[in-house]
Amino acid sequence: CDYMVTKVAMVTKKKGNTKVRAFRTVEEIKGMMDWFRKNKQYDNFMIFMLGMFLARRVGDTLSLKWGDFYFENGRKKDILNTLVEDKTGKIVNMHIVNTVWEYLDWYCEETKINPIERLESDIFMTKAKMELPERYTQEEYSKVIEKQESAYRYQFKKAAQELGIDGVSTHSTRKSFGFIAHNIHKFDPDCLPVLQSIY
Repeated sequence: CDYMVTKVAMVTKKKGNTKVRAFRTVEEIKGMMDWFRKNKQYDNFMIFMLGMFLARRVGDTLSLKWGDFYFENGRKKDILNTLVEDKTGKIVNMHIVNTVWEYLDWYCEETKINPIERLESDIFMTKAKMELPERYTQEEYSKVIEKQESAYRYQFKKAAQELGIDGVSTHSTRKSFGFIAHNIHKFDPDCLPVLQSIY
């Protein structure tokens, strides 16, 4: 049989419960959105929203560049097809929905950023990113991303605790994307294959 399991590899996982859930309600999602905006954490708000609408891992979201969304002439792209996933090495190829553009436009207005002037720059810049040498290694860049991811994780956890939302982590936005998409399209026979291709 072509589908018989012939080899099982044991994987070492961190001890303890690492299971997280998707956001259960619109109120939970809106609560997180409002918390980031109320606290003027516009980068974290946008990271959260891109997680909800693009279902990328946080590290990959933090490495997004303005050039992933805009052409040099300023025209907006329809497809995200330039991001190489850090974990898999695969190139993402997914449609950029209008809601993403609404939030990106809002983000640019709030932060006074002109994305066309920064096409080669990361969307979510930090002091550590700006201090990287002109010719940095992938390892140096990955360390900066890990530090940035840790800072986002801390604020995410703080928001969830203050809002009384338990069982969620930064990975919950990725899970929520699949949960919501499946609920909307559960009678579509292509739903699961499409979600598998996105993930």
